[in-house]
Amino acid sequence: MYEQGYQGQDDKSVFKGDFQNQSLDSQNQKQGGQNADKQQDNENIKVLNEVYQNAAMGKQSISNIITKIDSEDFKKDIMKAYENYEEICSKASMEIMNTGERPREKNPFSKAMLWGMVNVSAIVDDTSSNLANIIIKGCNNSKNKITKVLNQTGNIDEKTQQIADDYLNCEQQCIENMQKFL
Repeated sequence: MYEQGYQGQDDKSVFKGDFQNQSLDSQNQKQGGQNADKQQDNENIKVLNEVYQNAAMGKQSISNIITKIDSEDFKKDIMKAYENYEEICSKASMEIMNTGERPREKNPFSKAMLWGMVNVSAIVDDTSSNLANIIIKGCNNSKNKITKVLNQTGNIDEKTQQIADDYLNCEQQCIENMQKFL
């Protein structure tokens, strides 16, 4: 009997050990949750930066093309796209800055390539049809980049998803508007 009482005291130490193990488990779960939150933040930033960069490149493309456009209807549609890009850039930038990060700009080489491609294409053929085709190609390229990034990320928040969806819808609308100038 005395041995059973003694075993009872050991049960207290086992209980105490179980409590410590439970405490460690809850700390590990908390750290796991923090790691998951950090991973989601990183994926959000990745998507938002891609949206920001593509919308900024869209604005730059329009700035390069606008002086070559003669048609007032074409200018009106292209300026609407510019305003949409501006709004999306602003939203993506604000969300990135809310995480304590800064939006990443495209590298200067990419910007120079875009400028060269647009200007050379426009020198060769500055018709509305050709300029609309250049814009459509850019929109399709951007849609593919955003879709690829979205497919590569597993867990983004609703706000980031909404900004990405808004951008994809903006690109689709731009394509549809430009097709009438082909």
